[in-house]
Amino acid sequence: GVISLDSVPPKALDLALHTARSCRWDDVGIDICEHEGRYYVLEANMKYGKEGFRKAGIDYTQLMETLIENGKI
Repeated sequence: GVISLDSVPPKALDLALHTARSCRWDDVGIDICEHEGRYYVLEANMKYGKEGFRKAGIDYTQLMETLIENGKI
């Protein structure tokens, strides 16, 4: 995978949040694709890898701690 820090389109984010909440997931990787203006969930992974973060030079644990401390998640 590739880490992108681009903004997530609002409709994709809404779908991801709806999917996670409906399934009562609180830590999940959700793959979403867009086709002809519609967003679709391809898969969800409870045990997603963190290799992409490492390759991008991002400390995943520190990132999560910062987001939690700042009330972002």
